[in-house]
Amino acid sequence: ELAMTRLHAGGKFEETAYQASGGLHGVGASAVNALSSHMRVIVKRDKKYWTQEYKIGHPLSPVKPISTAEIKKLLPLLPSSFFLLPSGTVSSFIPDPSIFKITTKWNQNIISEFFLERSYLLAKFSTHLVDLEHDAERHFYFEGGIKSLVAKLNQNKKALHEVIFISGSVKDEKMQVGVEVALQYTDVYSETIESYANVIKTVDGGTHLTGFRMGLSKAFKDYMLKNGYLKNNAKGSEELTGEDLREGLTAVIFVKMSSNEIQFESQTKAKLNNPEAQSAVYQIVREKLDEYLEEHPQEGRKITEKVLLAARAR
Repeated sequence: ELAMTRLHAGGKFEETAYQASGGLHGVGASAVNALSSHMRVIVKRDKKYWTQEYKIGHPLSPVKPISTAEIKKLLPLLPSSFFLLPSGTVSSFIPDPSIFKITTKWNQNIISEFFLERSYLLAKFSTHLVDLEHDAERHFYFEGGIKSLVAKLNQNKKALHEVIFISGSVKDEKMQVGVEVALQYTDVYSETIESYANVIKTVDGGTHLTGFRMGLSKAFKDYMLKNGYLKNNAKGSEELTGEDLREGLTAVIFVKMSSNEIQFESQTKAKLNNPEAQSAVYQIVREKLDEYLEEHPQEGRKITEKVLLAARAR
């Protein structure tokens, strides 16, 4: 009842509850409840089921036990697999038409995109969307996580090498930052880079994207100087720009950090602000790319030729 009816009653203010999560402030569930003409939550815990109903955010009764027979009667379309789970939660709600005056119909494309993104970010995590109004179903599952997302983004392009996957974590006295990066060069001239923080798509980038670009530039410039592709002097190292290094690049950057430390520029969460993310992504991308280029000279040469061609064309 506290979580569903009170703002800022989320479990994300302490590090013990969640290592990383999209929600931060304990607003989402209680806001949905306040904007719903009816909402019901059923929770399975310790082999028992509990429920509470609400109207426009107000409980209609205290939290009370409910039997499996009652649940099946209330929610006949609930998958039987729910009853086999050791624990779980079912939320159902109806948007209040007195608030949403224009429409209370769901936009399936927005919901599909939401599920699709999370299924790419969380490898081997399955989501299922069933639209009863249009008798349509969509199921999402990706074995390779963000590697699969890069492959999807490049499906109509000619790739120069296999998808490179980089992962690691950096811990300081404040927090631990987990980093995953997948990248692949193609034969096109534009760059495609997507960035995420705790499964939130940061459409305006932020510190993790800056760290990635810095790490990429450092790793490739060092590799090219070491292997004689560039002259070992200031003039030689200035022959390349960041745009040259990113031409034809498709990349996905995904960082995970504790919810009580993550900082976005605004409530829309379009841009990440944590300086720790920049240093963590830079460090891991530079180190892991150095290793990859040493171990894969053929791929390194192909990428180098692409970058030098871009530089000459410019």
